[in-house]
Amino acid sequence: MRCRLTGVATITALLAVPLVASCSSDKAPVCSSLDTLKGSVQNLRDVNVEQGAVPEIKSDVAQVQTDFQTFKGDAKDQYSAEITQLSSALVASSNSANLAASTPSLSAVAGLAVALKTVSNAAKTLSSAVEDTC
Repeated sequence: MRCRLTGVATITALLAVPLVASCSSDKAPVCSSLDTLKGSVQNLRDVNVEQGAVPEIKSDVAQVQTDFQTFKGDAKDQYSAEITQLSSALVASSNSANLAASTPSLSAVAGLAVALKTVSNAAKTLSSAVEDTC
């Protein structure tokens, strides 16, 4: 009787392992890259937009761009409209950050704030589009 129970327990354990292993790979790669992208966009949102913060903003924008490139690779041909929107917003925010760094002024910082809000909105739109996949 003991051998049988051990055998059943062993078979049950062997069957359970593949089920657990298969659960971890159910998410599409685009989901994990979106999570990373959302984190870097959140870091960008958390910065107070002021003249002294421009170097940090430039660094955060660069990180968003890096994470966005990874996302685009994982997304392949999906979400093209949302990807184009976020891409344009990132270019504008990078240009605004460079302008605020080279020509410090209230209007340059205000323009940067608007550009960063556009990035945030475009990232939210992209996230909503990908939501059903994840």
